[in-house]
Amino acid sequence: MFTFNDLFLAASEYDDTELFSAAFNRYTPADPGVNAIWLDFSPELAEWDILLDYFEDYAFELAEKGILLTNYSFRWPDNTGIQPDTLEAMAEDGFQIGQYVLLTAPTVTPKAMESSSLTLLPITSANWDDYNALQQQGNAVYGTHYQAAKRDYYAFTRDWPSVTQYGAYQGQTLVGGFELIHTAKAIELDQLIIAPAYQNQGLGTELMRQLIAQVAPTPLIMKVDREDEAVMHFYEELHCEAGSTQIIAMAPFSAEFVEELKKAMPQ
Repeated sequence: MFTFNDLFLAASEYDDTELFSAAFNRYTPADPGVNAIWLDFSPELAEWDILLDYFEDYAFELAEKGILLTNYSFRWPDNTGIQPDTLEAMAEDGFQIGQYVLLTAPTVTPKAMESSSLTLLPITSANWDDYNALQQQGNAVYGTHYQAAKRDYYAFTRDWPSVTQYGAYQGQTLVGGFELIHTAKAIELDQLIIAPAYQNQGLGTELMRQLIAQVAPTPLIMKVDREDEAVMHFYEELHCEAGSTQIIAMAPFSAEFVEELKKAMPQ
């Protein structure tokens, strides 16, 4: 079984301790999915207060290096819940709490590629702008802040050796896109999208069946928001197997704290 530690972590700054790991990326400071503390335990209330102080101290350290964080972000250990007192305090502080599930696609034969109308091709500099525009169409529903964070993420991972962006084409038309990330144990699928004009036509299923066949026998894994019923149903229909779960907790810094961080940045 795979764990969340097997997934790609797009970080440029690390700080490992006995109780947690802090991972941040100077090139994508607005992305709470990248800049986070990964816990090795479920903190009691007093420990949670200490972790918040640590996160703020680290935000100041990064600000002095010219990196402006804007959110708290914490990841719990696999298959671990939140202590009741800690959960109550988090709710009072406005933390949004979610849960991811790690899915593994089934292994199929290359016969699944037969009769496909799609061609899956790596993205190059010639079609990068089209791919980026497609991804940002999907990101628009989450707001401009999220779009900006993802724009930084795409720019950072574009030349990362283990990451390859792909387009799904019908003829000459780009109808979908995704990332494949080669990890030590598997291939991770991320940023999967079908263009809005081509959704609800079975293309997502067609793309996945072709992709699963192409990467076989290497395992294909993906991280999914457990509360997103439509996405969960999509992968369940493909007979993907659910594995580990992970709680995530995020909250924006106060405007006052962000101003303090800005003052600490190099002028």
